[in-house]
Amino acid sequence: MAKPRRPASETVGLAAFKAHLSAYLRRVRRGEPFTILYRDLPIARVLPWTDAPAPLASRPARRDLQSVVLPRAGARATLPSTDSLATLTDERRERR
Repeated sequence: MAKPRRPASETVGLAAFKAHLSAYLRRVRRGEPFTILYRDLPIARVLPWTDAPAPLASRPARRDLQSVVLPRAGARATLPSTDSLATLTDERRERR
């Protein structure tokens, strides 16, 4: 099997990637990223694995679970309307 040689940060067609999968994975292990194309359209970016993923951002709940009012079973309940924009604006204001 011939080893594909291309410049760093290259693009590779899906068929070539499948045909030379082991060679491309060896290159990724050496730190060489590349983009996979399907009919000249980028569909995936293959990057070397890092052991330190970015931590997920979390935030505390806005209210206690017991304060959530659930609709009655079997009854068609009308839920209070929520102004999404106002809620988003409030959350952003609290972060400042």
